[in-house]
Amino acid sequence: MNAWQELVRQALIGNISSKKISPLLLEQFQQYGLNLSPNQAPETILLQAAAIQNKLYSVAQIPPSIPSEVGQIAPEETLDYCHNQRRYQLQYILKHRYDEMLIELLDLLKDRCQIVAPDLLPELLNYGIKRPLTQALIIACIGNRGHWLAQFSEKWSYAQTATKTDDVFFYGNYEERSIFLQKVRLKEPARALELLEQVWDSESFNTKASFLKVLETNLSAKDEPFLNTALEDNRQEVRSQAAILLALIPSSQLVQRMQDLISQLITYDSKKETIRVELPATCTTKMKVDGIAPRQIFIKDHGPKANQLAQIIAKIPPQWWEKTFSKNPQELFLLATKTEWKNVFVWGWAMAAKNFQSEAWVLACHQFYLDTFFKHNWSNFSIDFLYQDLPNDLFNTLAGAYLKTDNRPTLSDDHPIVSFLLAEGQSWNETITKKIIKRIKNTIEQDTYVFHWSIKAVIKRAAFSIPPKLYEVVKEGWPTQSHGWHSWQKEVDSMLSILKVRQEVLTLEDDLI
Repeated sequence: MNAWQELVRQALIGNISSKKISPLLLEQFQQYGLNLSPNQAPETILLQAAAIQNKLYSVAQIPPSIPSEVGQIAPEETLDYCHNQRRYQLQYILKHRYDEMLIELLDLLKDRCQIVAPDLLPELLNYGIKRPLTQALIIACIGNRGHWLAQFSEKWSYAQTATKTDDVFFYGNYEERSIFLQKVRLKEPARALELLEQVWDSESFNTKASFLKVLETNLSAKDEPFLNTALEDNRQEVRSQAAILLALIPSSQLVQRMQDLISQLITYDSKKETIRVELPATCTTKMKVDGIAPRQIFIKDHGPKANQLAQIIAKIPPQWWEKTFSKNPQELFLLATKTEWKNVFVWGWAMAAKNFQSEAWVLACHQFYLDTFFKHNWSNFSIDFLYQDLPNDLFNTLAGAYLKTDNRPTLSDDHPIVSFLLAEGQSWNETITKKIIKRIKNTIEQDTYVFHWSIKAVIKRAAFSIPPKLYEVVKEGWPTQSHGWHSWQKEVDSMLSILKVRQEVLTLEDDLI
């Protein structure tokens, strides 16, 4: 247990003892050349230690031991440092942990061939450790000094750019090997697979399962033979990960097995225009190996066998149904609603649409959801996974469709668009922004002191989704005189503050051109 954890524990239980706190803190702080006097009241020691620990967490670094053979002078920079005001913006973003704003700022620096000031490099490198989505831009903006600095901490190995041989993968530690494999897979998928095949038999099951996840990048039919081998591994963790990947390859033997299985369970009567459904008699060993979880419940109003059927449907490319039944997605949804297993079909098709990245089926699933929102039972399962990773144009198209589900000028927590708008990483276009903000303003103006927690979450999301150029438009017209304004003001002010900073990032860029 580190010093901060011990401080929190002691404060929570209220059993503050100088004999317990002082030795631990002294040992921790002496690494930084700091001391606490043990001849004080335990409460005083606790408060002083908390204050010191806060500063240590924010700014302190324990100097690494530098091998003598490594040069201690960073190479000269070939790019210009960013404007000093950019430095303050970066500090603000890192302090508040605004990932999307950081990506925007670093993207601008990259486009301008500018790099981050040296004093911010440790904090920026630390920031990227657990945020893989930011790492590529961090690497592009830390300059020669940042790449040189990265060699002195294993945690910063993602930013090392020195050319490494395959020896890193064969003899490095787990983190080094994982990062190396990811980089190779991104640029040379076949070579990454070859490296994995060479070490496969000697790896632990945890490492195998972890390395298999890397293959999802640039996954193709060429990976199937290796994944079929992994599907026969002795450990369930490895088999499960292999099954997940094989189910994403439309031409794989696993997908073919699912199609053969579903053909035995579901038949279509073209004359009566009906679907006949037979549930799996049992979840066979082969089904389990292929990734079917026998007792996992995705649809609450159905039992294990129906949920097994839903999982089988999710592993079949949606286009197979069109070809087999000679029906388009809308017609297939209509057929499904005539059965008692409609929720099984809807969930399975929605998951398949996401797994196989079928835009036509994603649209069909969303449209079915909107058409049946007020009459279909959507409380027993969720298709929220369809909100993630949508192309931005498609997201805004769907947002417009969601807004058309009713003509109310306001929003409520149960409006279907609320959950949709909370999808991270999506930018709202100008039209959607204006419509959403107008409805939120109307909601506040007509507020009857109902706690609209979800709408407040949308306001928080809006800070990063609204185009910064619309700040001047968005900030006007808020119903500050309404009776319920005080319950909304904090969220609105915070949203406008963040949006203004994002606007200043772009404005400064224009000023510097």
